[in-house]
Amino acid sequence: MARVVAVDGGGTSTRCVVVESGGRCLGLATGGSGNPVSAGWSSASAAVAHTTVTALTQAGLTGADIDAVVLSIAGAGTVETDGFAEPLRALGIASPPVHKPDILASY
Repeated sequence: MARVVAVDGGGTSTRCVVVESGGRCLGLATGGSGNPVSAGWSSASAAVAHTTVTALTQAGLTGADIDAVVLSIAGAGTVETDGFAEPLRALGIASPPVHKPDILASY
């Protein structure tokens, strides 16, 4: 079964969930602002990395166990979001993140 990391990075907080393709939640974490416009790249990428590590740990997984990453980052329409890829690679996640508009995370 495929495992996916999904991140909702907002101006006030970041949420990360690790799920199996069947929909079962394996790990969940929250952290600080993941919006690079309001928080800056350093803080935003640190929040995404921190919540991802925490959710992976809760799930009992490593980055190598992840098949896909979806990022829904506030401000993604106004900035280049590739700055999140390197911190995720550093966690051992080989799959490049797919970026989706932040409105999708609200659903």
